[in-house]
Amino acid sequence: MANPLDFKIITFDSNIDRVSFDCLVEPLNDYLKKFAKNNHAKGIGKTFLLIDSSKNLAGYYTVSMAEILYDNLPESSRKNIPRYPLPAMRIGRLAVDKKYHGQGFGGKLLVDALRRAVNLFDDIRIYSVLVDAKNQNAIKFYEHYGFIKFHDRSNTLFLPMQTILKALK
Repeated sequence: MANPLDFKIITFDSNIDRVSFDCLVEPLNDYLKKFAKNNHAKGIGKTFLLIDSSKNLAGYYTVSMAEILYDNLPESSRKNIPRYPLPAMRIGRLAVDKKYHGQGFGGKLLVDALRRAVNLFDDIRIYSVLVDAKNQNAIKFYEHYGFIKFHDRSNTLFLPMQTILKALK
């Protein structure tokens, strides 16, 4: 079992080997191998890599900006919310290599992304963090951390900044 303290999260580095990465979800593997570099360079999405001291890739996540439409929010989340689009940070992808599954690295990546969301909130204000879950396992992972499903999109969930701030500050 790997020690999470021996790992660090860095901004995308094309010198890190991505070819051998396998999280067992092909769209997440493909994104990292084929699209992350260009999207990162073009400002479409910023990718962060979880590496060990030998620069082996254990996981990654990609974030970008997004918006939430009032009508997409569950009824329980609409109280005191304006009816115009709400700013958000999207975690479009988050994956851990199969060698590191079940060791807490997904949570480590998620907490790092949420800390970045707090920085955005402090600097410019955002309403929440969105995630696009690729499958049922991912939905369960995000729900474990308190993410809420949208009523009209079964694989998109959100976590209000107020919840994140309470947990991390």
